Amino acid sequence: MLQTPSAANNSYGRNIYAWCNTFAFEGYWPGYPDDYGPTEYECAFVHMNPKSQAGSVRLRSADPRDTPEINLRFYETGADQDLTEQLEAVRSTSEPPNFTPS
Repeated sequence: MLQTPSAANNSYGRNIYAWCNTFAFEGYWPGYPDDYGPTEYECAFVHMNPKSQAGSVRLRSADPRDTPEINLRFYETGADQDLTEQLEAVRSTSEPPNFTPS
């Protein structure tokens, strides 16, 4: 977990959950690459406590097999702050770690 610079003064502390390793998210939709091979290294992250939380899930009917209507409403509110924090997370995970020898 990390805290981006723009979130340094927030009340909830760390705002990004990031993980990097030799894995790949493959084949999630048509046309998505699925042949990265054994040298793939990827970073993924989740933005925790975003300002944009106005989404909704509505049931279309009483039938449990009927898919719900999902409207995430990303970035309708707090877009500037959320996008800034996400960009900072991408920048921090794209730089190699600075390990100091002990």
